Parts: sequence; C-alpha cells; structure tokens
Amino acid sequence: MKESKIDHSFKKRFVSKLTTNMFKILAGLATLGFIPRALGVETYGDLGFLTVFFKKVVKLLKVGTSTAYFVKVSKDNSNKKIIGFYFYYITFLSLMLFTGVLWGVNSSFKEIIFPGQQAIFIYAACLIAVLYLFLEFFNNTNDAIGSTVQNEVRIIIVSLLNAAFITIMYFTNTITLGSVFILNSFIFLFLIYLSNRVLIRNDIIFFKYLSLTRDDIYKNLSDFYKFSNPLIVNGIIVFFAIIIDRWLLQHYHGSVEQGYYTIAFQIAAILMVFANSSSLLILREMSQKIINDNDSVKIKKTFIKYSPIFYFVAVFFSIF
Repeated sequence: MKESKIDHSFKKRFVSKLTTNMFKILAGLATLGFIPRALGVETYGDLGFLTVFFKKVVKLLKVGTSTAYFVKVSKDNSNKKIIGFYFYYITFLSLMLFTGVLWGVNSSFKEIIFPGQQAIFIYAACLIAVLYLFLEFFNNTNDAIGSTVQNEVRIIIVSLLNAAFITIMYFTNTITLGSVFILNSFIFLFLIYLSNRVLIRNDIIFFKYLSLTRDDIYKNLSDFYKFSNPLIVNGIIVFFAIIIDRWLLQHYHGSVEQGYYTIAFQIAAILMVFANSSSLLILREMSQKIINDNDSVKIKKTFIKYSPIFYFVAVFFSIF
C-alpha cells in the first residue's frame, strides 16, 4: 500500500463526509417532490414498499457483518485476505437473496409476501438492494483504509449527476417506475466503479485477495460469528418490527397509503443520512486506537469528543 496516497487526517475525512452529506441532503430535498409527483402516490407507494422491504432483508442477512468487516480492516490495513473473504460472503448473500426472491415470486405466496406487486419490479428492487450491498463494501473499504476524501469527491459528483438526471426526466415526462429502477441501477454501478478505482489507486486490488485457504475461511468465519452472534436475535426482532408496519399498510390499505407514508418517511431519512454515514469515521478512529494503544480511556475520550458533533449537525439540518 502506498501510504502517501492515503489521507489519514481525521479532520479532512470528517469535512469531506460533511460536505458529501450536505450535497446529498440538498440534492435530495431539491428533487424530493419530482419522483412522487411524476409517478403518482400509488406507484410511489409500490416503489417505497419494495425498496424498504429489500433494504431491510439485506440488513437482516448481514446481521452486523458489515460493521465487523469495517472494524477489522480499520484495525489492520495489512490484512488483505479479509477483503477477499467478505467479497465472497456478500456474493453468497446475494445468491441467497436472488434464490429466495425467485422462489417467492413463482410460488403461491407471492401475493402474501408482495401484495399487489409486479414480478419485474420485485426483481428490479432486489437487484438494487444487491448493488447497494456491493457499493457499501467498496465504500467501507475506502473509509477503513483512510481514502475517504478521494472517494467522497466522486460521490458528490455522482449525487449531483443523479439530481440532474431526475430533474431532466421530470421535465421531459420520462419518469416511470421502470426508469427509476434503471437510473438507480446505473448510478450504483457507476459509484461501485469509481469507488473501486480509488481502491486501485491506493494499491487495493481486491481480485488479488480472492485466493483463500481453508484456514483463512474458518478463521474469518469464526471472527465474524463472534462479532455478529449477539446481533442475530436483535436483527431479527428489528427486521420484523420495521417491515411489519410496511407490510400491514400495504396488505390492508394498499399502495396509496404506502405512498403517503413513504413520502413522509423519506424526508426524515434524507436528514438522518449524515449521522448514519459519518458514524463510520469515529468507529475507525476507535478501532485504530484499540489496535495501537489498547487504551479504553482514549477510546472513551474519542467517542465523547466527536459523537456530539455528528448528531448536532444532524439535528441542525432536521430543524429546517
């Protein structure tokens, strides 16, 4: 790894994260009304239901392993084998998800699981969730090795492009449920490509780390299980607690009510994007202090010092 290419300054990474999320918030608020207005409340409800459903399913399947991966890479950047292992892991999760969806769509349970949804859009929403899973992998790797600034610049550019495309599609009357899924697919693929380019520039070529021994697999599986085991029951409870609201609303009141709920929820989601993503920065700092100093007092000071800043900014934007 060429250390000169990687920015280890916490302040610079914090500012880059802040700038990116400010652009995301502004772009999100600026285009928030375009898609619901163009699709109509009912179709927007379908979009919201499918998107949230698969997002939560992916989160359930991960059961905290993305955090485990981030912490382990942050603690030891020289442990490249874990990059290959986690790539295989999320590929396995993706295959599981696609297999489950294929069975669900073609079974008699389709209308129970996906009330009133067309098969093609179910598959599209599943694809978006999988692409987001891989994008999270590349973004987390960049954050873990300290190349946040380089990666965030590209995310800002793509966020502005995405907002521009949505605006153009709105004024040319080309926004449909299908076109929204297609646009999101291309945006995610482009972000994955750019994020991978940042890794390559910093000599992290994950294809080099796909050759794993049996010991590598067993060791990483054991480490991930130890980290995620306490989160499994919690993950299942949280999944059903969140998804049951959406499913009950869709099943008993249909896509129109789902659409109104999605619009309201989306406003809050845009404003919370800062706290959710920026928390990874402080997690990396704490992980590195564990491996370098193993000092619980310093870790506590780091948390107390930086966490109020993240949530103050999130609350500040929420006021407006």
